[in-house]
Amino acid sequence: MMNKTAHIALLVTVLVELLFAVVARGGFFQPESLIIAAASLVLAALSVLWSESVTPLAAEDLALMCLAGWWLLSATLHGSARTFVPLGASMLAFLAGSVVVRNSPPLMRVIVSYSIVVIGWLTAIAGLIACELRWFPMAMRGQDLWRLSGTLTYSNAAGLFLAMALLVAMDSTVVRRFQPLLVSGMAAGLLATQSRAALLAFLLGAVVFARSAMKANWPMLLIGSLAGAIVVASAAGHQAQPLALGASLAILFFGGLGYSTIASLADRKLRMISKGGRKILAGSTIILVAGFGGIAAHHQILKRVDLGSVQGRLREWHLAFLQFWHSPWIGVGPDRTLSASDTHFSTYFAHNEYLQLLAGGGLISATLLLLWLVLLARRLTRASVVNRYAEGALLAAGVGGLFDYTWHLPAIGLCAGLVFALCAPDELAGGQRTLGTSFQT
Repeated sequence: MMNKTAHIALLVTVLVELLFAVVARGGFFQPESLIIAAASLVLAALSVLWSESVTPLAAEDLALMCLAGWWLLSATLHGSARTFVPLGASMLAFLAGSVVVRNSPPLMRVIVSYSIVVIGWLTAIAGLIACELRWFPMAMRGQDLWRLSGTLTYSNAAGLFLAMALLVAMDSTVVRRFQPLLVSGMAAGLLATQSRAALLAFLLGAVVFARSAMKANWPMLLIGSLAGAIVVASAAGHQAQPLALGASLAILFFGGLGYSTIASLADRKLRMISKGGRKILAGSTIILVAGFGGIAAHHQILKRVDLGSVQGRLREWHLAFLQFWHSPWIGVGPDRTLSASDTHFSTYFAHNEYLQLLAGGGLISATLLLLWLVLLARRLTRASVVNRYAEGALLAAGVGGLFDYTWHLPAIGLCAGLVFALCAPDELAGGQRTLGTSFQT
């Protein structure tokens, strides 16, 4: 059995890996992605070897290992093993995060949750400052708008990371006292990324798994949305916006800091109002804040909702499918340029991780991916006690992969592995397993 010191050492190391991946541009580029791949293999191996005398891997772990192994073999068969990363590194990071946390005592999961939330909040605050001061690459310019990208240096990936961290932060048993500051800050950051896919991923994760938390956290989400709307409204142009920065940070600080006091005072008054009256009050507040944000950021919102990028995505998905059709069984190799002879349009990424795997690894990759997802879903549906907020974050990661290449950032893969471990059933926690139960699905 693994002793307490070993548990702590592995846990600290995997959290340091997450921080490194987030700071190092999401771990997308080499050599960072290679470092993360190697570290993930070592961490997963040590966690397995130290936990029991037999290999305590679950069926979903084996399926992911097979998928990563095929991705490496496909890269080698098509001429360059180096194309295994960064997506392969992200797969291994998911495996390492999942195995290390699942082999840790349940109490340590609180540390993991809080670490994800704090890293997400720091990413959001740093990105908000960068947006208003026009600091590249922590803020990036697209469609003449400055969008939060944080240390991941890619707005859509930063948005998905913040969506996942925000869902974890909605668990009041984890963040407790600082929840208003953390939730409002990440909500502002998520809005400032101007990532439609990340916002959709958050909303789906919240609606499916965290509806009650949405009701409890709506004032904090509104405070963050108001601060984020100011950042979006001032996103155009090259000039720094220190006044807008001051206003958004003041709203976050004083709104988050004073929320608990205001809420306790307001609660006494709200008790005197009927349930229907409280709903009307909450709805009116939401409408007022949404109206202010819509008016302030009208020009920016119109730019972000145009159909140009949607049409581009559809062309990229079509090219990915054509590449798959060209080599349906083994694919054309990881991350090859997607093009077709009957069009001058080409792209490096399909902006859809499912199609990217289908094009790069063919039906073998698609089958292994489907098997892995089914095993993940089966594991969670059989859980007796599940962290619903972490499940929402895991769903957000899956939705994000539909519209972008965010899985190619190992920071996203590692975070997804951690949140999966947070919502894994108790039979996978604390190393209390035998070989027989390890392979049960």
